[in-house]
Order: sequence, then structure tokens, then C-alpha cells
Amino acid sequence: MDEQSISNYLNNMSDWSGDDTDDDDDFSLVNDEDDSIPNTDEVSSITIQNNNQNLERVWNDVDDAFQSRILFNQTNETIGINPDIIDCLSEGTPFDFYSLFLDDEIIQLLVEETNLYAAELLRSVVSPHSRLKQWENVTPTEMKKFLGIIMWMGLCPKPSIASYWKTNNIIYISNIPKFMKRKRFELLLRTFHCSNNTLCPPEDRLFKVNKLLDLLLSKFKMARAPKQYMCINESMIPFTGRLSFKQYIQNKTHKYGIKLFKLCIDNFYTVGIKIYAGKEASVGQRVSTKVVMEMAEDYLDLGRTMYTDNWYSSYDLASELLNRSTNLVGTLRSNRKNNPKEVVNKKLKKGEVIAKQCNKGITVLKWKDKREVLMISTKHSDAQSTIINKRGKEIIKPQVIIDYNKGKGLVDVTDLRNSYHNTLRKTVKWYKKVVFELLLNTSVLNALSLYEEIRQEKMDITVFREMLVISLLKSDEMTLFGNIQTAKYHELEKVKSRGRCFACYKEMMLQGGRDHAQKITRQVTTKCNVCIKFFCMPCFFNEHNAVKKSQCNCCKAKINENLQKTLFDIYWSIKSHDRYVSYISSSICVTESGLQFFLLYTKRQGLIKKSSSLAHKVTPDKRGHYEPWNKKSPHFIQSVIDHIINKLPLYESHYCRKETIKKCLPPHYTIQLTLAIPTQECKIELLNERKIHQDEVENAYETKKRDAGINSNEVCVISFNLQQCLPTSTLESSIAFYKRFTGFNYKDIKSGMLSMEVDSEKRRE
Repeated sequence: MDEQSISNYLNNMSDWSGDDTDDDDDFSLVNDEDDSIPNTDEVSSITIQNNNQNLERVWNDVDDAFQSRILFNQTNETIGINPDIIDCLSEGTPFDFYSLFLDDEIIQLLVEETNLYAAELLRSVVSPHSRLKQWENVTPTEMKKFLGIIMWMGLCPKPSIASYWKTNNIIYISNIPKFMKRKRFELLLRTFHCSNNTLCPPEDRLFKVNKLLDLLLSKFKMARAPKQYMCINESMIPFTGRLSFKQYIQNKTHKYGIKLFKLCIDNFYTVGIKIYAGKEASVGQRVSTKVVMEMAEDYLDLGRTMYTDNWYSSYDLASELLNRSTNLVGTLRSNRKNNPKEVVNKKLKKGEVIAKQCNKGITVLKWKDKREVLMISTKHSDAQSTIINKRGKEIIKPQVIIDYNKGKGLVDVTDLRNSYHNTLRKTVKWYKKVVFELLLNTSVLNALSLYEEIRQEKMDITVFREMLVISLLKSDEMTLFGNIQTAKYHELEKVKSRGRCFACYKEMMLQGGRDHAQKITRQVTTKCNVCIKFFCMPCFFNEHNAVKKSQCNCCKAKINENLQKTLFDIYWSIKSHDRYVSYISSSICVTESGLQFFLLYTKRQGLIKKSSSLAHKVTPDKRGHYEPWNKKSPHFIQSVIDHIINKLPLYESHYCRKETIKKCLPPHYTIQLTLAIPTQECKIELLNERKIHQDEVENAYETKKRDAGINSNEVCVISFNLQQCLPTSTLESSIAFYKRFTGFNYKDIKSGMLSMEVDSEKRRE
């Protein structure tokens, strides 16, 4: 449910949707209004002052033509989003907007204080086998990855933190272990800090979060200033542990927790946050009034309108805001001082309205629908408007209530969107809960608010968080398709030592215990280069997201990446080509998760067809004869090229086994063209070399021609033509080779895993 939906829902309700009874008994007031007793020396001056106030509080009937004397932004100050941000991030990514708040300054603060706190713990009495003994200082990159994992956990909730590292892939499948080990994560979570404990004054309850909070608030305010409307309300961070200022609010979803006061503006953006840490002294002023005036201090005197609920609203607050050229609209408790008794005590029938207005222009209104609602406003009269509720009925409501429903929804939308992805609900100290709320909820919503307004495109909060997780992890393991692969391919290496296969040993342990596993499990000399564990060949490919590579034992030199890219560029730019070579005419499918690339005509042709690629066959390359019926756009072709160059492993098949320097001809070069080169242009040494290797060239060409004629599920010649590397009179090479696949398998993208397997080269005789 977005902000507009909530506003419409509130407007269309036939009964009053505000809460007029939230007493907030937990929020104690140090100084009540009735406790202010003046000294005898000051009686005369206070009497004169009270007489003036009484003149101002003469309640009269509301003037139908009343209009607020406060005009908005008469000085034409810059409001809304910072123009510099609009210029710089007009094409920005979600992470670019998020980096406005989670920038290098914040990350460096977290890194320094975390390392400092870890060193402090190490200096204390630590057992010899404590996990702290393995501590290594955290880096900015690792800190971002740590925060990214916590945000990821909010997207994929599990019963406990340990569940993300469980090996039961049926129930607890998770890719988080690929990015950070469980022990390291728990160690970072334990030492996570944003303040120096040695500098903490004993009377400051919020010292552990104040520095970070001040930094974030300055960034929030720098990025955006309120337009005309502001709303203040309290929010709760769920917390059930021991804490002196823990709150209990009965009408909240999370009844126990840490109370935050939030100042929100349009499009669910938060510009102010104040953490309630217990009783606050306020001489001659209500605590609620003090909270409003402190949080709105930077935005007064410009004609804005403040929306509040009945805990904050009072005649005194309205008067103070009017003195600062700011309007107030809110619900009002009937027991507030200075309320007009004619309005408060009046018994109304359904649909009736009564209102009074003082000389200052403060209106107090009571309206009854299903129950009585008391309102206060400095910009409304008792005018009413007709709206249509969700049942299609016309309802007459005071305009002040309609406007209040819209303005009050600013905080409600913020809390609603935050509630979707709460992170680490258990086993976390209170200040870490607050920090995670600020960094991973409030900052994310503010970044999304800026993104939607600057980019002029709506984005679901879940999708936005997913993109931030990918950027925070900042790893090559994240692909465009939403899958996660290991950045470095797991490969088996032969070693001199021997060891038991890790997977076999684990299986034998489950069957017969430790002794049985030690007797039965075979020892091997092959070890995974990434996991640093022994594996036999079958278990290695069962356990890993790995690729079987087609290796040529005789080949000592591989084509470098720059040359491969050059070959691909040449291939896609030519206008004519060998018509016997096949190419993938359509291998991209657009899905909700991103782009999926498919290689068709494989051993799993049936499975791939279910993925609905754009065309279900490999089309012969007829360039030079006529255009393919499913010719693709340059953007499409470039996407394929980028995918093949950057994502797919490369394989080579060599038919002329000779170690030499290799160079590649352009793909439009043919053997016939090579042999037609005039003899007089060739040196005698090159002519001799051509004669010596002529048979090898012809054999390679015949093999290629046979493969091109095969059109089955077992063998498919792929077109990205590394084939045309033939010995000529102008090249130093006598190697003829080309690229072909004999099988391609993959797992469904929805499983979160992608595996590629290319069988050993399969030469047709």
C-alpha cells in the first residue's frame, strides 16, 4: 500500500480514523501546567500578562470568510530537494541515492569505533579459546558487506541468525555463507560500535548513538527541506530487553520498544528524529510542546503547516507556532487547558459541528460521526466538504478533518514501509537496534523518496532494497540475472598430500558415525582451490557451483581477453560470413528477475523451452545471402556480446597439436581466400611452411564442415567465431582451432543458483 492509497483510504472512511484516546501513560511529565505557581514579587506583572492572554482567548463564532494570515514562503527560499542533488543524480542508481546518507564518513566512523571497541575487549580478560582471539580489524568494504547482509536478512527472515548458515538446503537454503562466514559475522555483530565508550559521560543515556544520529540528520536536512506540510508523531523500535527508557504503548503494533519522535514531510521523507530517553525538564512548557518546537526549529518562520495528534496539540502550542509564522492542524484532547468550554461540553448528534475561534485565529472544532472528534487549527474555519467513502456514499466532513487525514498519513506511511523489512529482531543490544533502524530503514526510505522524485519513476521498496544489497555486497559474484555465483570458479587441484573426501566423509558420518567414516572414506589427492578441502571428482561437482572445463593438455598458451574481445567485435560487425556456421539468433529472455541468457539445442532442450526464450531454435547464419527473419537490434547484440565476454567461461578445441604463437584472422577470411594469395607475395620460408602444414589445414577445415552440418541435441556449433585461426602466408601460426559446445546445463534462476557445465570436447570422426 503506497502513500496515496493510505491517504485515499483515510479520506474515504465514514467514521473518524484518528486516535483521540492514546494517553501515553508511560510518557511522564515533569512539570504540569497547573504546577506553575508564581512568586509574590511577580504577581502584578503576571496578572497583566494573563489579562492580555485572556483578551486573546475570547472565543467567538467562526468567521465563514476566515483565511489564515500566514502565507507560505513569501521570501522565496529554496525548498524541496537540493538542486545540486537533482543535477548530479538525474541518472543515479539506487545505491547512488543511498550513498548520500551511508557515505564514506559514516562507514569510516563505524569502522574506527568497531575496531576500537574490539581492541578494548581484547584488553579485558578473555579466555584462551575465545572467538575474540581470532579478531582482525574490519575494513570499509567488509563493513558495507556486513550491513548488506543484515539488510538481506530483513528481506529473507529466518528463525535465527544461525539459520542463514545451516547446511540443510531444503529448508534453510541461503547464499549468505558465500559472502561471509558465520563466525566472522557474529564477531562483527558483537563488536559493532559507533562511539568511544571511554568518552561517555555518565548522565548521557544516548551517547552511544548521538554522534551517528547527528551525522545522519545533517545529511537528511542537507538533501531535502520541507515544502508546505510537516507531520510529527512517535514511532517504535521493537525491543524487549532491559532498558531504563524502554516504553510501553498499548495501541502500537510493537508495544514494547524504544520511542522515536519523527518529523516527516511529503513522500514519506524523514527530516528529524529525536529518541525519547526518559523525563525531560521543561520550565513553563509542556514536554509535548517542547518536542515539537525543538524538532521544527529549522523549519519555522516560513508559513508551513504542522500536523500533530492529540498528545502534542494544545492551545499553547498553536499560539507558539503562530508566533513563528507556522500553522497547526491536529486532534485535541478535551482536558487541555484553555479549550473553549462551549465546544468541549456541547453534546452533538451525528453529523453536527460546533466551532469557536479566538482573536488570534485559532479554531477549535467538534464534529460527530460515530463518535465525537475535537480538532484545533490555525488555518481552517468550520467549512465542510462532501467526499465519497469507500462504499460509494457521499459524506459531509469538516475540511479540517479531510486535510488532517492527508497530513497525518506522512508518518503512517513511513512506519508501514519500514515494518516490511525489520532486521535482527532478537539478541541485539538497544543501541545496535537504533543504529540499524537509522541506517537500514530510515536512510533507505529517504533514499527511495529522493529516487522516485528525481528519477520520476516508482519503485517497490523490496526491489529497492534488493538493489542496495547487491551494491553493498559489491562483489563480482552478483550477476545481472539476480543469481549468485562464486567470483572465482572452484577448481580441483592435484596436491602431493592425501586426505579424505570432505563430502564422502560427511555422508559416512551420517550413516555410521565417526569410526565408520574414517574406515570407509577413501583418500584422494585432489583439493578445491577455493574451499581448501579434499574432494573426489563426483563429490566436487555435486557440492559446487562449478564448471567442467575442456582442457587441452598440449596447449600451453590461451588467447588473452583483449584478443577475444577483438574477435567478437569483428564477428558481429561483418556483413558476410560462412553460411555453414550456426549462431544463436535469440538467447535472451526478459523476466521479472532481470535478463536470462539461454543456449538452445542442448541435452536439456525440453527444460529450456519452458523458460520461454524469444525464439526456440538456432538459426543458420545467412548473412551475405539474406537477413535472418529474427534479426536483433544493436542493443540486443551488444547485450549478448557483453554476456559472453564477461560471464561465460571460454573453451578451446585444438585440432593441430603444436605449440606456437597464434594469431587470428578476421572471421570473413576463408581457406580458399588464403590459398589464392599470389605466390610472388610470399617469402620462400612462408611458402615452405604452408606446404608442410597444408594437410593439417585441410583436415581441420573438413572437421569444421562436418560439425557445422550436425543439427542435434548432442552437438551444436556456436558461432562466436574463434574458428577462423588458420595458417596463411602472412601469419606465423600453424594452428587451426575453433570453439564448440557439446552440452550446456543450468539450474532454474528462481532457485538462486546458476551452474554451467560444458562436457569434455567430443570430436566427430
